Amino acid sequence: VEVPVLGVVENMAYFAVPGSDEKRYIFGQGGARRLADEMSTAFLGEIPLMEEICAGVDSGAPALTKPDSIEAKPFFGLAQKVWERVQES
Repeated sequence: VEVPVLGVVENMAYFAVPGSDEKRYIFGQGGARRLADEMSTAFLGEIPLMEEICAGVDSGAPALTKPDSIEAKPFFGLAQKVWERVQES
């Protein structure tokens, strides 16, 4: 369909342990970065597996409805990187 690829995002990149800064890479680590390198495109970031994100989606209140929350931070970071890539193209 000839849609330009802006970059690669790793969803469920790691499990964010509640109440700590610990990250558990339960599905492995670095796969999206390697893919971005292989495709010669940008790595845009990681979206963690967080209980708050899952609960919000299930209840119809995604993370971005609480912009100051910890679970919204990776999405706003991703949006910023996507915007930067759009401006470059």
